[in-house]
Amino acid sequence: MRIKEKGESQWICVSFQEISGFTFENGYEYELLVNKIIVANPPQDAGNVKYELIKVISQTKKE
Repeated sequence: MRIKEKGESQWICVSFQEISGFTFENGYEYELLVNKIIVANPPQDAGNVKYELIKVISQTKKE
């Protein structure tokens, strides 16, 4: 998964994480608007960042 935060010009690669409210369909590329939530005390086996879908901006079929 590649992300670009507001105000940044560069994309960064991160391990794929679940985006609450979004269901990925294989064969498509998406541009999403999400809310980034910092978790104060995450479980040891989880990250401290969660994402929540605000809007699907685009969904493009890939060959």
